[in-house]
Amino acid sequence: MLLIVVASSQFAGAATSSTVVGATVPSATNITIAGCATGTAATTIGSILPGASVTTSTDCVVTFGSSNDTASLRMHQADRADRGMYRPVNGGLDSTFGTAGRTVNATGTGTDMYTTVARDANGMFVAAGHYYNGSRNKIVVARYQANGTLDPGFNGGAVRTIDISGAAVADDVIYSLAVQPDRKIVMAGISNGDSLLMRLNADGTTDWTQVNNLGSGVDWAKGVALQPDGNIVVYGIAYSGAGNIWNMYLERRTPAAGALDTANFGTSGRLVIPSIITAASPRVTVDPPIIQPDGKIVVCDYTTAGGNPDLWIFRTSAAGVLDNGFGTSGRTTIAAPNNDFCGPGVLQADGKLVFPSATTDGLGVGSVRALRLNADGSPDTATWGAGGVAAPAVGDAYIGGVLLQEDGRVVGFGVRKNGATYQGALFRWSTTGVLDTTFAEGSYATADIGNPAIPPAGGGNTWGSDGRTVTATGYWNGSNLDLAIYRMGTTTVPDYGTTNWASTSGTFGACLASVAGGATAAWTGGGGSCTAADNGTWYGIPQTTASTNAVVARSTIATTTAAQANLRFGMRAASAQPPGVYIAPVTFDVVAPMV
Repeated sequence: MLLIVVASSQFAGAATSSTVVGATVPSATNITIAGCATGTAATTIGSILPGASVTTSTDCVVTFGSSNDTASLRMHQADRADRGMYRPVNGGLDSTFGTAGRTVNATGTGTDMYTTVARDANGMFVAAGHYYNGSRNKIVVARYQANGTLDPGFNGGAVRTIDISGAAVADDVIYSLAVQPDRKIVMAGISNGDSLLMRLNADGTTDWTQVNNLGSGVDWAKGVALQPDGNIVVYGIAYSGAGNIWNMYLERRTPAAGALDTANFGTSGRLVIPSIITAASPRVTVDPPIIQPDGKIVVCDYTTAGGNPDLWIFRTSAAGVLDNGFGTSGRTTIAAPNNDFCGPGVLQADGKLVFPSATTDGLGVGSVRALRLNADGSPDTATWGAGGVAAPAVGDAYIGGVLLQEDGRVVGFGVRKNGATYQGALFRWSTTGVLDTTFAEGSYATADIGNPAIPPAGGGNTWGSDGRTVTATGYWNGSNLDLAIYRMGTTTVPDYGTTNWASTSGTFGACLASVAGGATAAWTGGGGSCTAADNGTWYGIPQTTASTNAVVARSTIATTTAAQANLRFGMRAASAQPPGVYIAPVTFDVVAPMV
């Protein structure tokens, strides 16, 4: 702290005053990694035969420290739960979730379904949508524990129903949600024909509600996202007041009470893009904004400017101004063979964007497509699918959204027709848009959703731990849809410590081979060997930074270029280890002063 005292005359009787000017200098940290891949690239152990053990052949060298303080190097699992190494979702419901992989909650008297789901900071899943109360659709929201049971800390362990409008002739529906780090839940949708934004407290009680009429008729919010500073970005469409023409709008609202950020975003807090859709009743899709690391905002929806619905993507600055460096004047149109509609997309680490494309042929037969754009909004014709679109032949199917695996592969979720009825479905593409045919069912994986004759109109998807996907949707009970959430299974490898190199069930772990540059080992060092026989020097990957053994090494002096930790990774495959590609997403961080 810098202390400055300002005083007036020191003569007796003179008036005096003083002030304290404070300044805080934080501990600066630095980390660099060499010898092992970063981002979505994989550091490979190599091929491992069942019953064999293999370790990485070279060190992963992590240089860490603080320029003005002591520091600790920590390592933990990227998903902060369960096991370190797994084979990402490979088909079949996860029997450890709910009942036989799913939880079904009958709430209303008609069609009830979730349209969106997100994982919170505690590893629980928040799902929201609508239920039928006998006259109209009203809001439902619930929180599920990691095992698929309702969370007793949310609304007393029950699904919460919400009637905003209080009108027997008006719908209240949630289409999109985002969960804050403090576990408060921001939800966007429609209430009695007006745009709805509301926030719930972590216990499920209402914090605040905003119902906004944009002035010319029906309007609704189709997506919501959180900026790093806590501000809320909302996307939606609004009736223009003329013919069947609809406008798009993007707005930013403050977290305290959902007020428009009139000073710093768009025009008085909102950007309006006119005359994009012409339709008597626009298609309802869930289209959450994507917030880029540079603050820019990307939205994918559809336009009817060319006749049939085509995908329409736009990007704005962080201040809500169309970005001329994206597409044409901030917009890109992807012409569809028939009718294309968007859904939740993903941003890759290299700045490329992947979006789903729910396509129909005009006769009601669906097909699965996923498109990838370069960072400038142009189709990625060089490295993704055909002409920037991946369109596998998987039968009559629909895609609702995409997720990005830790290794860069893309997972799509939706439904697929099986005979006369539909099943929940997953599809996966390689980093170049090639369909993955290694699922248990070939080019897709399916989940029982009650075999409805008509596909559920909506649903949301998110990642659980260990590469499992969690889908919130509806389950057909023979007469109508009930609320449902299900998790697809994966194959995991036991963490070192629960098993060791002699275990027939397999193991995975890390070893600190050595330290250098003044660093001290927190883990027992392997003396440079770290072989699959050094049972005393291997560790399982800690789940979180608070886990035992999360600190790998320490620097007791101020440095950013000298302290090094040299690590190796190893795996033993079980004698009956299922074949496939296994990954272990690991995160390093540096904290100062050292802990």
